[in-house]
Amino acid sequence: MTARPKLLITRPDEEQERTARAAVTAGFEPISMPLLTFEPLPFDLPAPLPGALLFTSARTPPLVAQRFPQLCALPVYAVGEHTASSATAAGFRVALAGDSDGTAILAQAHRAGERHLLHIGTEVKARYHLPEGMQVIERTAYRMQLADGLSDEAVDALHEGALVLLMSPRTAAQFSTLCNGAGVERRQVAVVVISAAAALSAGNGWQDMMISPLPDLASCLASARELWQKGCDG
Repeated sequence: MTARPKLLITRPDEEQERTARAAVTAGFEPISMPLLTFEPLPFDLPAPLPGALLFTSARTPPLVAQRFPQLCALPVYAVGEHTASSATAAGFRVALAGDSDGTAILAQAHRAGERHLLHIGTEVKARYHLPEGMQVIERTAYRMQLADGLSDEAVDALHEGALVLLMSPRTAAQFSTLCNGAGVERRQVAVVVISAAAALSAGNGWQDMMISPLPDLASCLASARELWQKGCDG
């Protein structure tokens, strides 16, 4: 029997199990290597309150619903389907779910007539372009603490040719830094990144890199399969 290719999963602990299950279904042997740790933070609401919410992370809706349940009455603009599903499960009404990034969903919200939105998310927020005449007020509901090193298991797997799944620009940048500190040579590592922004954060010099065509787990895993097959054919 052919051994399953190893896939290092760099997502936070709360995303590890779901991602690992999907990785197994996609034909990989998942290895947990979380590079971020979740920490909730207190936050307040602006006055007056904007008429709609922007969610760019699936972690945010449950936190917001628990802290400020009255916000569930506002329409939600979600950056992707996973974030939209999280918002629905938390009791929000999703007006629109995007399929790209914050700039794209804000453009959709603008076309829908929204001019003032409240963006609640993580401490380090992705940059986005605001349509003319739109205002977005930001609040921080949580932060993600960066890991300060790679585990021995992760380093061994990288030396054995494991692929790496990088699901955010911040994770990509930290993985690049930690590889340097662990003595792992980039030219021996193949990575799959969720977006062009993540690719930019990861930098150059990798054995191979593939950018997922869509910013979701299924597309990332499909890209990982393609990258692994490319290595086998080569």
